[in-house]
Amino acid sequence: MMALFGEPAPDFSDPIGLLAACHQRILDHCDLLERMREQLPQQGVDADMQQAARRVARYFSQAAAQHHADEEQDLFPLLHDVTDLAGTLAALAEEHGELDGCWQALAPSLSALEQGRPPGDWEGPLKRFVTLYRDHVERENQTVLPAARAHLDAGQLARMGRAMAQRRGLRVSE
Repeated sequence: MMALFGEPAPDFSDPIGLLAACHQRILDHCDLLERMREQLPQQGVDADMQQAARRVARYFSQAAAQHHADEEQDLFPLLHDVTDLAGTLAALAEEHGELDGCWQALAPSLSALEQGRPPGDWEGPLKRFVTLYRDHVERENQTVLPAARAHLDAGQLARMGRAMAQRRGLRVSE
């Protein structure tokens, strides 16, 4: 049987799957940023470039910020008792702040593109942001998400899913 729509996206009943899917979206948006940088000299700031800039800006200013909160407020505290991850979790939380700083440096360039203007000197901030995010996501995928799958029980996962939904203004049934 052929799947017409692919795999369904995880929902709040699978918070670890949802975080993993968000990691993939982060990487996809990093890829889009790099394509924009590569295509800008030939393409210029046309309607497609403006739309891509809006998409990236919306994602990293809204969804990525919620994702960091999901991890810092809901996931990391649950894993804190996993003693071999304490240092890793602290470093990853610190990186969230660094990623936010990198985003603040890059966001004005995206805003310029959204408004049809050249992005200014965005090469350095873009490269730093994308590199740091890719490394960060890889570490979380290799250490944190497997630990969460191994150590969290159904009740913890359900509470985590509800908290993530509430952060977005949604209700999840018990």
